[in-house]
Amino acid sequence: MFDLHARLVWLLPLRLCCGWFLAISGFGKVESGWLTQPLVLGKVEAALQAGTAYRFYIPVLHQALHHGQAVSIAVALLELCAGAALLVGLVSRGAALVGFVLIANQLLLLGDASSSPLLPLGAALLALLACPSGRVLGLDALLWGTRQGLRRGARE
Repeated sequence: MFDLHARLVWLLPLRLCCGWFLAISGFGKVESGWLTQPLVLGKVEAALQAGTAYRFYIPVLHQALHHGQAVSIAVALLELCAGAALLVGLVSRGAALVGFVLIANQLLLLGDASSSPLLPLGAALLALLACPSGRVLGLDALLWGTRQGLRRGARE
């Protein structure tokens, strides 16, 4: 048990940095009006006109154009919630998965992902997805500990 806890401590700064980035990004979107206006359409239309998006991703972008307001709301709230969940360590693997999907969508929209500054964030979120990082100074530790206690009690 201590060995796992000691290894997970090294992921705490990574989890906090990823959570901070996602939460600030989501809060910026909420503050700039993504919940009331389909602001994602500007990015999608610019990518389609410039031809920067990957070819296999273009049908997804066309669907996003038809549901601009819903996509704007979803992106803003998912970034904000995933970031907040990573910051407090609540359902950290699920939050890392949501964050990774959002970053992957942005990378696919931009096209040339190899030179994007979002690439390290995507890699960091993949690392957090592979490990239960919320068990160190996070709410996952409380939830996991409670479930373990319930399992032990059921066996006895």
